[in-house]
Amino acid sequence: MRSFTKGINPNLHAFSSPHISYHLFTLSLYFIALLYRFTSYFYFMFLIIL
Repeated sequence: MRSFTKGINPNLHAFSSPHISYHLFTLSLYFIALLYRFTSYFYFMFLIIL
């Protein structure tokens, strides 16, 4: 049983590690896009107020 989990564990770790980094990458991209949209929106409102 121990050798079975030992054999399965590296594959699981190799699969989950890029998967998590990929999710973090897409999340950061989404956050940057959201931030850019909010800053452009506030800049537009600032131009309208001025």
